[in-house]
Amino acid sequence: MGGDSIKAIQIAAQLKPYGYKLEIKDLYLNPTISLLTANIKPVKNQIDQTEVVGDIKLSPVQHWFF
Repeated sequence: MGGDSIKAIQIAAQLKPYGYKLEIKDLYLNPTISLLTANIKPVKNQIDQTEVVGDIKLSPVQHWFF
């Protein structure tokens, strides 16, 4: 009650560094913490966000473009 979508996105984003995810719809469908905790899931796969270093072959589309 009284929440908005920006706050919901902030809550979901604050869980990510701890290895958890929460769907925004679950936040709206479960108004209490006790109901909401069943919908907080651990992140299974973390995608590596480090910088890619080195030579990489062009994809066929990139090859055609260049």
